Amino acid sequence: MTYNQVILKFKSMLLTIIRHGETIENINGLIQGHLPGKLSVKGKEQAARLSLELSSYNFSKIFSSDLKRAHDTCIKILERLPNIEIIVTSDIRERSFGSLEGKRKCDIPDYKGNITDLNSVDGESLDELFKRANIFLKYLEDTYQSESILIISHNSFNKALIKSALKDKIGNISSIPNFENASITQLIYEKGSYSIIKYNNIEHLK
Repeated sequence: MTYNQVILKFKSMLLTIIRHGETIENINGLIQGHLPGKLSVKGKEQAARLSLELSSYNFSKIFSSDLKRAHDTCIKILERLPNIEIIVTSDIRERSFGSLEGKRKCDIPDYKGNITDLNSVDGESLDELFKRANIFLKYLEDTYQSESILIISHNSFNKALIKSALKDKIGNISSIPNFENASITQLIYEKGSYSIIKYNNIEHLK
């Protein structure tokens, strides 16, 4: 039975969550946040492989962050998913790191290897990020029952979305491993609860 058949039979919602392809800023160790970001050659190839991997899915709707690195990933995916409505929104863009954006992680004394633990006085707090993810998830639950939704976003936002969905089934946001570029994570929502189908999967990139 395919995932789409599962959705129809059990009236569940399937969320397929993607992190954008590798960027030049990723390669150079820069903090991106709300910066647009530019896909690297590898990132463009990752997006092409995502397009092929997702081509058999029957998505009802596609949500993409409005930041360039995610939107460019989305545009590549759409080459094999024609005639699906796409909603480009700032609601699912990456966490803002304020004045730290554009700086190298290695040049920031407070950076200890986990971008989620990094705070900026003029950026977005984890509480604010988590609230934003909660609002988006509630909107999906209220609007897209029994549908398959594709979400193309960013590392920190995806962590907040996963935490919002799984709640006490998973640790705090900081304990969630970073999502790989162009990774696929899938959650199914049924009877008021989420279950993981696929997590941070990059088999399609090999």
